[in-house]
Amino acid sequence: MRRRMAALLLAGILLFSAAAERPQPTLAQTERRAVIRVAGDFVIHDALIRSAQALGGGEAYEFSPMLSEIRAALSNADFTFANVDGALSGIVGRDVYSGYPQFNTPESLLPALKNAGVDGLTMANNHMLDRYYDGLLRSLDNAEAAGFFTAGASRSQEERMQPTLLTLCDIRIGILNYTCSLNSIDRMRGLNPNAMVFAVHAVKNSDFGQDVRALREAGAELILCFMHWGTEYMKTPDSTQIALAKQLMQAGVDVIIGGHPHVVQRADWLEGTNQFGEAQRTLCVYSLGNFLSGQRQNGRDGGVIFQLALKEDEGRIAVDSFSFVSTWVWRTGTERAGYTYSVLPVSRYRETPLKDMTQRDRTAMLECDRRNRQTLASGSAIVEELSE
Repeated sequence: MRRRMAALLLAGILLFSAAAERPQPTLAQTERRAVIRVAGDFVIHDALIRSAQALGGGEAYEFSPMLSEIRAALSNADFTFANVDGALSGIVGRDVYSGYPQFNTPESLLPALKNAGVDGLTMANNHMLDRYYDGLLRSLDNAEAAGFFTAGASRSQEERMQPTLLTLCDIRIGILNYTCSLNSIDRMRGLNPNAMVFAVHAVKNSDFGQDVRALREAGAELILCFMHWGTEYMKTPDSTQIALAKQLMQAGVDVIIGGHPHVVQRADWLEGTNQFGEAQRTLCVYSLGNFLSGQRQNGRDGGVIFQLALKEDEGRIAVDSFSFVSTWVWRTGTERAGYTYSVLPVSRYRETPLKDMTQRDRTAMLECDRRNRQTLASGSAIVEELSE
């Protein structure tokens, strides 16, 4: 009897020890989730370059103070994307930093973005050839040297054909990025032909269906496409956006996030059958507006950070929820003395404005915010607001 009790006691101890040593399931193993945030367009006009130079003491260009108020909102995700219109190619030869119409933004913006919580840059936009083919390659090199994940531009045909995958919280996300326009620079005489052979990811030189198939074959569980499209300053998507969104849905893209109009546009659910014969439901937010720019008129002085929450549902990755943080660019100073800029999370100051904010600025902030909230409540996919 004592032997049996001793044997049972020993077996219990061994079982307890084995259970203690056995790895316990983690949340990542049982339920995969990820949160992605996407900022509106960074459009660094000349006034912003001058402001950054003043903040840098005249020699350097310092952008971090412009992003200090919004850092928490940018970084409050597993991964954050942004788009910077134009080149980040540095100064070569007699080149200069410049804003509109051909942007060459100081590359010191890159560490400022990184420090503010941005992880990835979408390179395909209408200003991506503003410093031509060589400038695009330098911009790509500078972005990746600063530690950014990039999409929308390639250095070679081999790189162009390589599917762009982002593994986030054990979820494999296929990333696409296209631009509709290149401001006719693609038709300039003397442009290196490689620009349109492989470097630029444009609608005109891409096959949506083929790119989606390649991503699926590479193991993508969800496909996210960033589009630079639409009519500038138009508050509703144009016919081209609507047609392209349908094509992307039919190709099998799960989420489309757009930019370029410089104002916020609505979000819709698109439903149909994709190229694989499957029922397809695609979330499309047509435009996030401006995040940081020198524009002030008619809703161009603000935008949104879009949040996309993903989760595993019966073995498949799906959209769990989507929401936004309202943003506004606060400009102070004068044209003669120089302006300063700060991107604000509107919800933080909607009820209690900043101490130095004038009533005129507060009214402008609230009007931009009202328009953006109204717009994002107007589509078939109603986007809820987050505080930050």
